[in-house]
Amino acid sequence: MSRTRVWQKDDIELRNTSITIFGMLLKGLKELRNSNMAENILNSLIPLLIQLSNDRTKEVSRKTLDSCVSFMNWGGFPSNLFDYEMYTSLHSMYSNICYMVMNKCKQNLPAMLDQMLGFLRSRNSSHREAAALLIGCCAQYMQREVMTSKQMKEVFLGLQDLQGDSEASVAQAAADSMQEIFRQCGHLIKPGLVSSQLPSKGIRRISETKQ
Repeated sequence: MSRTRVWQKDDIELRNTSITIFGMLLKGLKELRNSNMAENILNSLIPLLIQLSNDRTKEVSRKTLDSCVSFMNWGGFPSNLFDYEMYTSLHSMYSNICYMVMNKCKQNLPAMLDQMLGFLRSRNSSHREAAALLIGCCAQYMQREVMTSKQMKEVFLGLQDLQGDSEASVAQAAADSMQEIFRQCGHLIKPGLVSSQLPSKGIRRISETKQ
């Protein structure tokens, strides 16, 4: 089983242990930077950011994210970027983090979005909410040269489905992110897809937002 799959398990102790070990590994291999480890880190960013939304995993995730930045030698990152206590909300935290991360690895956005879309289907409501918020925070980076029309469709349908979530906070996060998607990159979404999925009232509201 892959490391990031373990981080999605219900067993909190297992998640914390695995995340901690990964962070320790990065510290131990800091002088042995290689492309394989860098790829592992890039593949781990979204799962770790998702874990920042959980009170029982956010501290070990913060420490490991700091180790990721150090290993990648990403200069210019605030030392407290992942310090969840300094933010007033998950959205404000993810907005700041996405701004810094996308400036370093925007080319990885399609792969990261695939991971976010996977978390939209998580059994864990905090993971679904976090994934929806992350998608909204990345909306401004979803440009034509980065995104495919297929992936934009998946983003739209994923958020659309989540607006019917049984958890009110999850549904609200999906709705807010959908608005941000239309504001930032609504021109990339085929009109036929929108009209086939949204009620007429929603279409009028979206049209007004885009104007």
